[in-house]
Amino acid sequence: MSDVMAWYSQRISGFEEMNFEQRREAVKSKFDDKPHTKTTLKEVFRLKPASDEKSPYSYKNEFGTWVYCYTVAQCLPMRALSTKPRSQAQNDAAKKLVRLAKESSGEGKAVIAARNLRDSSTVIIDTETTGLDGKVIQIALVCSVSHEVLYKSFVATDEPIEQGAYAVHGISESMLEGAPSFDSVSRDISSILGSRNWTAYNTQFDYGALKRTKADQEGKQFCWIENNSGCVMYDIAAKYFGPTNKYGTISLANSLGCAGIVFEGRAHDSAVDCVATSRLVEFVASADL
Repeated sequence: MSDVMAWYSQRISGFEEMNFEQRREAVKSKFDDKPHTKTTLKEVFRLKPASDEKSPYSYKNEFGTWVYCYTVAQCLPMRALSTKPRSQAQNDAAKKLVRLAKESSGEGKAVIAARNLRDSSTVIIDTETTGLDGKVIQIALVCSVSHEVLYKSFVATDEPIEQGAYAVHGISESMLEGAPSFDSVSRDISSILGSRNWTAYNTQFDYGALKRTKADQEGKQFCWIENNSGCVMYDIAAKYFGPTNKYGTISLANSLGCAGIVFEGRAHDSAVDCVATSRLVEFVASADL
C-alpha cells in the first residue's frame, strides 16, 4: 500500500475498496485542498490535471527536478481502465517489449555477447608472463564450446621472471628449460586457429603480452595475434555481474564466485584459467532473456 493510500485509508472508511469515482467524491468532500503528484492522481484516483490549471504546490526532488502537484478538484477523469481480456497479439507485443528492454540492458548485452562468442566458436586464450609488462612464458588455447584444451605450452624466454609474477603463477626459469621458442609456438597456434578469432578474459593484457613477445619478429606465423575479438571481462563479466572497482573491471576469480564456478586446478595456470573463462561464458550465454 502506498503512503497516500495508507493516509486516506486511515481517514476515510473503506477507501482502499472504493472504485476511482468513489474515491474522488470522498476526497472532494473532506480533503478538497490536498495536492497530489501526477503519479498519485493517476494511480489512486485515475485523474489528470486540466490543461488550464496551475499547480498550487511544487517541490524539487532528490534529482533536482521540479514536481508539480494538483488537487482532485483541478483534475479531469482519465479513460477508464479496460476490463476486456488482452488479445494474444497484445500479450505477444508486451513480451517483445520486455525482451527488447532486457536485451538493451547491460545484463542483456552481456548475454548476447556470450552467445555470439560461443556460437562463433571463438577460441579462448590465456597467457602467463614474466611480469605485468613482461613476455609470455606460458600459453593455452581452449574451445569456447567444448571447453577442451586445444593447446598448452611453456615458452622459452631470455627475460628474467619477476618475483611478483612468480608468486602469482609459480612458473620458475628452470621450468622453461627446453621449452619451444615463441616462433615455434606461434606456428602451432596459427595452425590450430585457422580462420577463427580468439579472445581472452582480459584481452588487452594478453594481446599486449603477445605483441611484446613477438617484438620485431616477422612472418605469417604471427598473424593470428591480430585476430582478437572482444574481451570477456569488459564485454561479458563486468556487464553481467557488475564491476568491483573504479576501473569498471572484475577479476576472473570474482566472476567465477558470482557464477558458482570453481577453478579446475590451480588458478593462474593458463589452461586452468582458459577453461574457467570458457565455463563462465557458457554460464552467461545460458541465462534467460
